[in-house]
Amino acid sequence: KQTAPDKVEPIDWARCFSTVGYDALGDIILEIIDALKASGISVVRIIKEYGPGQVEINMKHRNILRAADDMVVLRDVAKGVAAKHGLVATFMAKPFDWHAGSGMHFHISGLDTETGKNVFYDKNDKKGLNLSRTAYYFIGGILHHMKSLSAIVAPTINSYKRLIPGSWAPSNICYGYNNRSAAIRIPTTRVGKEEKNIRIEFRTPDATANPYLALAATIAAGVHGIREEIDPAEPVNVDAYKLSKEERAKRNIELLPTSLREALEYLDRDDYLKSELGSELIEEYIKIKKVECESYEHYVSPWEIKNYVPVF
Repeated sequence: KQTAPDKVEPIDWARCFSTVGYDALGDIILEIIDALKASGISVVRIIKEYGPGQVEINMKHRNILRAADDMVVLRDVAKGVAAKHGLVATFMAKPFDWHAGSGMHFHISGLDTETGKNVFYDKNDKKGLNLSRTAYYFIGGILHHMKSLSAIVAPTINSYKRLIPGSWAPSNICYGYNNRSAAIRIPTTRVGKEEKNIRIEFRTPDATANPYLALAATIAAGVHGIREEIDPAEPVNVDAYKLSKEERAKRNIELLPTSLREALEYLDRDDYLKSELGSELIEEYIKIKKVECESYEHYVSPWEIKNYVPVF
């Protein structure tokens, strides 16, 4: 609920997967599902997530363009249904202090249009992840461009308050099997369904991103990895949050940018992404986002008044 122009309160404080959370949100969830179905969108599952008032909606996979369309429709539907109930639905990355943020995870696989086979699958993968060389190179491309990609897939000041260690969101530029501390996770697949189900999960994006631009940038980075055969190195199968600076250095693991301004600086230097997405588009995007940064940097927050006025 929005209680003031600068304040919102969650509709519930229920725990992750709690039936209490479903009870509080039941009517709204069902109405959202019905509206999405009427729009031609199939909902695979809805989960009461870790944060207060937080719900995860998983939509059936589509081709890239339709997936982006579905995301736009979902945002409009959720906001419209919530408003009918006197509530506000937000896709903001981090609406509440010290609680889990909200992402927009991309689950991506590659389909051979002639054979219909998943080109990311290889049962003879020596790393044991059932991934093909194509998949590894695709991952390598995303990791290679991760810092500049962040400016597009995590495009707000608030986005970087989600991307912090220990918050169920990535802060390390690496990949790993079922590893939620990594920027790219290789999800567990159903036994006997590996070829059909194998995919990568790109966990850095959040839903404040333009889904068309974010997906285009992600695919461009992945394709660059395939073309140049960029090796993503070994998977990280430990909690990357707990790695020391020295351990990260041994594994060649770098950290994500910690602010939008930092990410924009990397994007400005990424000639490949600028060329693939259109230099004029990206240069204008960077200008607009830097204005956003300047607006935030000039804002004196209540936190500053509360903590500094009594002392100084």
